Amino acid sequence: MFEELIEKASVKISTVRAIIKTNHRLRRIVFRDSLNKQKLAKNPEFAALIKVIPSEKEWEIYDRSAVVTRLYAIYERFVEDLISDWLRRMPDLVPR
Repeated sequence: MFEELIEKASVKISTVRAIIKTNHRLRRIVFRDSLNKQKLAKNPEFAALIKVIPSEKEWEIYDRSAVVTRLYAIYERFVEDLISDWLRRMPDLVPR
């Protein structure tokens, strides 16, 4: 009945999961893998990027805050859509 709503929410949650994994890998490259960091520093665009990257802790705090906010927004949208669909279908489901 509400499979489409569940599928949309699932896709959005999968995107959040992919972003978490991507940012975790980037933090590991920047802050732990010194060999990768040296390779990146040779590229002028990456070197400029490395200069503006926040501390590892601040980056992680921001990521967690963003994830919680995004997951809440996904959940809120899901519930709003679910209630809206349910209310639209109520006249067909309940006889007068």
